[in-house]
Amino acid sequence: LPGLMACTAIAVFILSGPARASDTEVSPGGQAEEALGATQAPTRTLFLPAIGDGRIPTGPTTSRYVDSLIPSRLNAWGCAAGQAATSGTIVLAFGQPYTVTLGFGVQVPGVYYFAAELATLSQVEIAARNFMTGYANCVPPGIPITVGLGTNNYRGGTGSNHGREWGLMVNRVADSAPAGPYASIINVLGAIDAEPGFFGPIPTRAWVDGYASVAKRPLLNFGSCDGCPTSGAPALSTITGGGWTIGDIWYVSGGNPIATALPEIYLTSGTNARQWKTVALSVKTWTGKDMRFAGVMTQWQACNERGNQAECEAIRIDNTPQEGWEQMNTALASNPLVAQPLGPPTDISWEAWDTSFRASAA
Repeated sequence: LPGLMACTAIAVFILSGPARASDTEVSPGGQAEEALGATQAPTRTLFLPAIGDGRIPTGPTTSRYVDSLIPSRLNAWGCAAGQAATSGTIVLAFGQPYTVTLGFGVQVPGVYYFAAELATLSQVEIAARNFMTGYANCVPPGIPITVGLGTNNYRGGTGSNHGREWGLMVNRVADSAPAGPYASIINVLGAIDAEPGFFGPIPTRAWVDGYASVAKRPLLNFGSCDGCPTSGAPALSTITGGGWTIGDIWYVSGGNPIATALPEIYLTSGTNARQWKTVALSVKTWTGKDMRFAGVMTQWQACNERGNQAECEAIRIDNTPQEGWEQMNTALASNPLVAQPLGPPTDISWEAWDTSFRASAA
């Protein structure tokens, strides 16, 4: 992808909570995984380190649900992330798309973030810059990072207007990077946690289209594949969860050329990895196009914080980053039509970079 450095790290500012991935395994039956002709690359591809020996290429990194917009805290989180000196994907999660009403009834796009409060996109932009400044001030030389600013599709303001405004915000942050202290070590991306269980495909696709209509930077989908089949190469019209089709999953993950997938691989059974591999095989079989994966996301840390452990263990959504990455890598490698180098994992936390939690975890 033009402008994206090789062996870069990715920081995605996500806007969602721990997802409950479906453990339903659906086999459409009788769909052969047939070989096709020459591989056709998508218009835009997000490349990450290529290591072919089955080991995680780098990382894992720690991501975070954002529950504060205080500049000093964002700066400190960025500094701690830089001191960790681990390239890969860092995710900061803010909340869901929302319309914020200001004085005199003026309405602007924003988010409902994890302090259970509303914030405008201007506040999200400032938070991102503070995090990046902290990272740049503390990271050792030679460790770049790509910051992805993301939201999710959890109802609220999900739609083309919010997507367009999000794209413009990402543009502003990206354009400011060369002039900031983070010049040359930070790239900026957009991101969306698109989940069938959150909202329907029509407003979600509209959000992606709105983003793509103005964005200068790529978009990562760090969402789920609820109800997706786990084998074969079913037609793109196959219904998955929430009224979505495989084609809808593909559209927000690569069918729109600006998008690339960074899927949630939460289930310890490996079902999530098989679901995404099946989507990739369906895309290859029915369109001849390649679906690319920038890495994977797990939530082991979030599952071990704030009393979530028992619930996560009960429904088996507490993959470690190593387990999630291995499951996805193995699933893709099982068929030459979708085999590809897989970027590093990121593991999301509620308390990342807080000294007290790091000490407790250690």
